Amino acid sequence: MKPWIGVTVHMDEGKEDDLYPHHPLLYVERDYIQALEEHDMNPVLIPVLSNAGNVPDYLEKLDGLIMTGGGYLNLSKPLSASTRLRETGSKRFAFEEQFLKAAVESGMPVLGVCRGMQMINEVFGGNLQNLKNNDHHQEVKGLEGSLPVHGLELDSSSYLANIIGNKPLQVNSRHRQVISQTGNIAPADKKLYALSEEDQWIEAIESVEDRWLIGLQFHPEQLYKKEQRWSLLFESFKDAALAYRNTQV
Repeated sequence: MKPWIGVTVHMDEGKEDDLYPHHPLLYVERDYIQALEEHDMNPVLIPVLSNAGNVPDYLEKLDGLIMTGGGYLNLSKPLSASTRLRETGSKRFAFEEQFLKAAVESGMPVLGVCRGMQMINEVFGGNLQNLKNNDHHQEVKGLEGSLPVHGLELDSSSYLANIIGNKPLQVNSRHRQVISQTGNIAPADKKLYALSEEDQWIEAIESVEDRWLIGLQFHPEQLYKKEQRWSLLFESFKDAALAYRNTQV
């Protein structure tokens, strides 16, 4: 049986600079869903709920969790001075914080993508900083998301390198903030993560404990069709989800 994977969604208030003004939305990019389907997993959209007390009911039905990116962003609009996710999407953050903590505590495998990685990092005590320009957001340059634009340096001792191999590869880039300090998921004395080749910003983090918990600043769900190594990541995630399900029986 295929594992059931929870997929978080973006939330907006239907403001004038939101995706559909005057229509509050919950939504997610289809790339996540297609990636899960094509790797034999069943996606389940997780809405942002006002009552976090329902989290255990959702988790009971899931075998894994993907913390997704941040949704539509007007790239011509200056970034908020705040570098804290809880202050730039407070309702979503509050719900996902409870969901993430409960998922990690249960041992459920978790994959964080872009904002999802930043979410994992902040919830576990890490910090972000704003980039001074948009060099790491390729849409500013009119480049589609499936196009890799910079190199990735993998820590050879990391679990991620163990999954996809340690040979150099290129990744995409759609972010305007970066991790400045990792949280307890990867303490300073155990720096198991990947860096962008040119400027050495953190591009991946992972748990140093024996659990499947990985955050990626880039978007593997847009890369696996051209770079087979990212399919290895999704296959590993699926195997971890199936193993987790077996522990819950």
